[in-house]
Amino acid sequence: MSLPRLAAIAGGAAAAIAWGAAPRSLGDDPPPPALVLSGHTAWVTSASFSPDGKTILTASADGTARLWDAASGKSLRTLSGHAGPLFAGVFSPDGSLVLTGGADKTARLWETASGKERGAFPGHSGSVVFVGFSPDGKIALTQCGDHGATFWDPANGQELHYFVGHSDVVLGLAFSPDGTRLLTGSQDLTARLWDVAARKETRVLAGHAEFVSCVAFSPAGRLVATGSGDATARLWDAEGGRALRTLEGHNGTIRCVGFSPDGKRLATGSNDGTARVWDVESGRAVATLAGHRDWVGGLAFSPDGWTIATASWDRTARLWDATSGANLRTLEGHAGGVYRVAFAPDGKRLLTAGADPEPRLWPIGPG
Repeated sequence: MSLPRLAAIAGGAAAAIAWGAAPRSLGDDPPPPALVLSGHTAWVTSASFSPDGKTILTASADGTARLWDAASGKSLRTLSGHAGPLFAGVFSPDGSLVLTGGADKTARLWETASGKERGAFPGHSGSVVFVGFSPDGKIALTQCGDHGATFWDPANGQELHYFVGHSDVVLGLAFSPDGTRLLTGSQDLTARLWDVAARKETRVLAGHAEFVSCVAFSPAGRLVATGSGDATARLWDAEGGRALRTLEGHNGTIRCVGFSPDGKRLATGSNDGTARVWDVESGRAVATLAGHRDWVGGLAFSPDGWTIATASWDRTARLWDATSGANLRTLEGHAGGVYRVAFAPDGKRLLTAGADPEPRLWPIGPG
């Protein structure tokens, strides 16, 4: 089965990093073994921690989502109801609900505590490949591989608004940290900003020479980052939509972008097999994370901002020193390409998932 387009929303608390600091140590070498989450029967398309870090959510091409105890790796509940593969899953901001999307052209809402299905959001024109919540949890967001995105009321299942303005497929979405704006990136070479309350487009971010594959807001919401098939990332003023900096250096499509928790750096992952770290203020590349043997499709900063995790189609994840770019650890064991990495909220564990049925939970040693 081919890998569908997938997207995710990320965020984090602020932290300060001292450039030029000595490389970190993660302790034990070789690393402690991973906890393998066994139960799915097909590759895992989505994996994340609950906001309190106690529960893990996975969604799979086997047509189910699962909830796991993050301490023991025990499967707690199986969420069954979709007719076909799942492509996305996410916790609500308070962790009480789970939203999933799949090939049956529906999104479904579930209670985390019981695993009971709360309701379905039908009527999509294609497979639901992205799901998300606004930061206050009052809006559910879905996208189905078309030119728009849909807002739903998770309290009653009613459709609130269908955002359309792009002239081609939407590839990336993100809410601003305060929930007042939505950011979309598209195959039409543009990104767009939308006013959530007014339900209208406010800015078109044009300048990329190829499709916009991924988007992100800075933690303070003042900047927007876009990654593109033109091998560049761009930084934009989130208020006025003005292009600020073009980040050049990759030799292939940029698949993922993410700001550090303090907003001072941006990390990018590319088809060229590297990730890069950029100084947001100057636009200068400060580190190249080289070592993967295939494309880098996922990345995340640790909550304290000191470490970056990358996921690659070479079947490994890697941990890097975010200041020096030193490779701290290579995590091996997956039977397929890895495209999801997520730190636990306390930063002590890393969750990885990809094109095999078994997500893995890795302990991370002391810094």
